[in-house]
Amino acid sequence: MTNEEIILKSVQAHLTPAQRHEIAAAAYTPEQIAHAVEHIPDGLDELAASQVHTFAWWKDNGKSVKRGEKALFTCPLWKYTDKPSKAQIKAAEAAGKEVQPAAHYYPTTSYMFSRLQVESGKPAPAGRFKSIDEIKAYNKMLAEQRRAARVSAAIKTAADAIAQDVTTEARQAAQQAAARVVVAVEEHHELPELVEAPKPATKKARNVTPPDTIKITLHNNPQNYIELNPGFFPCGVGQFKQIMKLVREDTAHTDELTAAIIDILKRKASTCGPDQAAARRNLVALGEIKEEKSPVKVSNKPEFFETLMRNGSGNFRRLRSGYRAEYAGFTFFFSKCKDFKRWDIYESRCGLLALPAGKCGRTKAECASCLVKYFDVEKAKTLNLDKMEQIKKAAPLEAAASI
Repeated sequence: MTNEEIILKSVQAHLTPAQRHEIAAAAYTPEQIAHAVEHIPDGLDELAASQVHTFAWWKDNGKSVKRGEKALFTCPLWKYTDKPSKAQIKAAEAAGKEVQPAAHYYPTTSYMFSRLQVESGKPAPAGRFKSIDEIKAYNKMLAEQRRAARVSAAIKTAADAIAQDVTTEARQAAQQAAARVVVAVEEHHELPELVEAPKPATKKARNVTPPDTIKITLHNNPQNYIELNPGFFPCGVGQFKQIMKLVREDTAHTDELTAAIIDILKRKASTCGPDQAAARRNLVALGEIKEEKSPVKVSNKPEFFETLMRNGSGNFRRLRSGYRAEYAGFTFFFSKCKDFKRWDIYESRCGLLALPAGKCGRTKAECASCLVKYFDVEKAKTLNLDKMEQIKKAAPLEAAASI
């Protein structure tokens, strides 16, 4: 379940309908609320949940919780970290190795506040000038100060030339320079009237980043629209189909809005996290990718296999226990990693991790699904597995204490 889904469920469980409507009304117009209720399942709850966040989220977005406000409720949210656990640090120190980052998500209790409980973090600075006349008077004062400075500099130059008894030509040049400075300043002692300068032509950006908020205009009526924040995506397939129905109704901007939504979903589908699976389901609903069904069969009987561990001093084989799986002509073993509380995928001949650690699953079923989604068969065909198998066999066997 994604953080957005967890917040939505918590809002429905802890807040009354009146409280949800009050929170939604603080950020959306009555027309937007009406359209959301009409076209999106649990539309009012979705709008209210989009305005409920943690203390840190509000702070990062320029808001601060008002003094004396208490959290509406608490709920467990996923949090990302790349810091290794205590068990990893202890194991690395025992092996004399450097502790490596371990990217993962973990649940943590979060205190939630609504838009009604926050205010701008910093008050807007008061304007220095109250009118155009004050601006003109200030600019005139600056112009007079600059003129006086230039005149003083020119007179000082002429005086220095006379004091040093330089040639007549030099004195005349210095005096003429002083006269020019005075005349030039006198001719421009008044500022012209303020006029609006023409705006320069904007260049078309080559790489256009999707907007922070996707605005969907309904039935080509600018007064009739709904705004969706990328935080809404990915979402449930039913809700996503309702959103895409609204997008297709805006015939003037269908392609533009669809492209922005697809870009958001592809970026979330390419990164590990709680939103990845939902993003792929949304892309399947759009027909951008095919629905993948895992054909991987995993044995029920555990067996021993050898992995190849590499460090600065050489290669070491390690004996592990796992479950055999066949896919695309390759043999793999799914082995539970005791320290990380997840499963790893090893190719049997080379004995190395078949996927990056962040792509492996938490269960055998998730491993089978990850193997279909992320294992690059064409790239694996270019590897010299026979040579890597020889390296594995030639390396000394290290006892495995975790079997």
